Amino acid sequence: MKNTLPTIKSLTFTCPECGSNVIEDVTVNVSLFSRITSLNEDGDFEYDLEDSSDGELSHYQCWHCGYVIVDENGLKINDCLELVKWLKSRAEKSTNNG
Repeated sequence: MKNTLPTIKSLTFTCPECGSNVIEDVTVNVSLFSRITSLNEDGDFEYDLEDSSDGELSHYQCWHCGYVIVDENGLKINDCLELVKWLKSRAEKSTNNG
């Protein structure tokens, strides 16, 4: 008998404020390491090879308008599984209303 992996469904974020589909995570206390590739005398430096370490996920938000995603208690969502739960509940609400 052949074992098959379950199909993992992709979720879509739609901002309730602006309708954007771009989501970002906001990470705090991060150390960012960047190689400077060009040092211009006007102070406009160019960077390459950004790498980060450490950091703590603060919350998720809309990339376009900054809408912060919160749970049913009004707390910022800062856990990937809680975000999945929020996305699924939004999808269910739009399906039931559409």
